[in-house]
Formats: sequence, structure tokens, C-alpha cells
Amino acid sequence: MVPLGWVILAACASLAHCQTETRCTEGAMHGQGAYWGDPIRICCNGDWVNTERIGKIYETCNVEPNITNLSYEDSMWLQYHCYVSKSLLLEPLNLSSYAAFVSRLPKSRQGYLLSQLPTTPVKNDGDSELERIQAIKSYWNQYVETIKEICFPKNVSADSFVTNVTGGFPGKVVASPELQIGRSCSNGGIPNFLSTTNNMKFMSSRMIAPCRAECEFKINQLVGNISSNILRHNATLFCFQHPWRDLVRLEVEDIPDTIEDYHGIIRKLIPNYWSVSVKRDATENMLSHIKMQYPPKTDSSDFKYIIDNAREIILREMRSVLKGGEEIANEKFVVNAILTGSIYRLSQYVQSHGMCNQF
Repeated sequence: MVPLGWVILAACASLAHCQTETRCTEGAMHGQGAYWGDPIRICCNGDWVNTERIGKIYETCNVEPNITNLSYEDSMWLQYHCYVSKSLLLEPLNLSSYAAFVSRLPKSRQGYLLSQLPTTPVKNDGDSELERIQAIKSYWNQYVETIKEICFPKNVSADSFVTNVTGGFPGKVVASPELQIGRSCSNGGIPNFLSTTNNMKFMSSRMIAPCRAECEFKINQLVGNISSNILRHNATLFCFQHPWRDLVRLEVEDIPDTIEDYHGIIRKLIPNYWSVSVKRDATENMLSHIKMQYPPKTDSSDFKYIIDNAREIILREMRSVLKGGEEIANEKFVVNAILTGSIYRLSQYVQSHGMCNQF
């Protein structure tokens, strides 16, 4: 016969085990956002549910669309469709599989969420690019609408609900409308997490620091022994790229010299999965911004003239800060390093903001 004390201890242990699972507060939100690798989650039916998910970054999805005039926004939706489809492996993409994928709930906990999805016919996936774009838009919209319907406190309107985000930046808040359309672009809205900078390759700070230090060391050798900290800073700004976010990582050896090299750098910095027309617009607008930063004497759209003019201005500014007797070890290289750093920063603006707002 089992002693009564053992039975009581076993019952208490069992009860304690049942209570170890933390139940969150309905409608609470957590996370900084997928852009930072920390997707926003919302407490729904006692579980933390992802409101956004990009999936694994597949470089095979970084391909130019067949539709040459596809918009900036739809180019991103098409790539997102590719990411999700490949992340699902052999499972077909539909509303249920998409909701399960984004939520990140274990299979045993998906029942409530999936049971709340619309039962009316939804857009089926297709073979053409336009069909794939419409399908992924439809799945995402219906998933978000379901989350807003079932996860926010019943006595609070989802469209006006604002909550502090724990674990994020101090004071950061997230309003539920951001779950739907975070950015209104010229050709339709896109969610906050879906931006060109979703081409992420996360690297730890231990990996970033050596890359940056090596880059700065190489450039400082070519700058030489000069007293101007401003010039040295401008020359090494090229090194302050974002290797933890970008598929494209420029090395010191990539710094261009010839006009054709500059064509190559700009092509490299413009995402391949943009359509032909978007790439053309992005290139033109990057050149316009170069002209704004380095104003030419004559307004011209000639690529060589714009680049050569920018290099002449940089060279004059460099020489103006040198003290008597000082010389730059490799003047031509440093000019190109400064201009390449400027073009890189412009490309980030174009990707994150410019194309959305059509400048």
C-alpha cells in the first residue's frame, strides 16, 4: 500500500507541473519587429502568437520578376511569397498553412487559431506571378484580420488599441493598425515587416567588429599620415555598412575605379528581385541624389559626368583640409572610397524609403 504522504506529494507535483506553463494576458504584445529579428507577438487565447514572419531568407528568391513593369510593392510581395513557399517545404501554401507558419504555434496549439479563420473561399495559390502576389496578399490580410478579431480584448476596439511592447526599446508602443498596413506607398500599402531590408543576414557583434576593424585598417593605410580626423572619418564611413542586415556586403577591394566599376556597384546595390522598371527608376533617383549631394555646374543625366563631377568635388574638399606638407597616400582610392560610401548610404535610403514614396 502506497503511503498517503507519497500520494499527496505526487498530487502536488502534478499540480505544480500543470501550472508551470505561463499564460499571458489577452491582448498583450511583445517584440521589436521582424526588421530587428524580434517579431511582434500578441497574446491570444493564452498563447503568444506571431503577427509577422518572413521565414528563412533564400537567395534563390532574389530573382528578377518576369513582369518587367511590376511595381516596387508587388516585387516585394512576390519575393515574400517565395520565402514562405520554400519555408513550408513540401506543404502546399494556403490560408491555413500560412496562418500556422506565421503564428509559430506548435501543432498541438494551432486548433483555436485555425478554427477562427474565414470559412468562405479564399484566393488559391497559382502559377503566374500575379496569381502568387494576389494569393500571398490575401492570406496575409485574412490572417491579420483574424488576429485583430480574436486576440484583442473584447471591450477595446482593435483599431484603437495601443499597448506597450515589453522587451523592445524603452517607451516603444505598437498600434494594432500597424499590423495591417504599416507603410502606405504609391502603389498600395505594405506591412512594416515587409521591406527591402528584409534581406537579412544576421551576424553577431563578434563577427561585425573584426570586419569593420579590418576595413578601417586597410583604408587608413591608403589615407596615410594626415591630421584631419574629418577626412579620415569620411574615408572610413564606407566601413559602416550593415553586414547583419544585408545580403550585399561590399569589401574594400570592391571600391570602384572606372566608370564601368561604378555601374557595377550600383547594379549590385539595387535588389535583383525588383522588376526592370523599378531598377531603372531606382538608378535614376540615386543619380539625382548624387547630383544633390555633389551639385554639377551643368544639369546633366550623363552617368560619367555625374560620377566624375562628384569625384572632383570630393578631391577639392579633401585637399582643402590638408595642412602644409601633408599628402594622402593614395588620393584616387580615397576619393572613390568616400563616393562609394555615399552611394551605399543612398542605396539604403532608396531601398527603405525612396521607392515606397517615389521620391
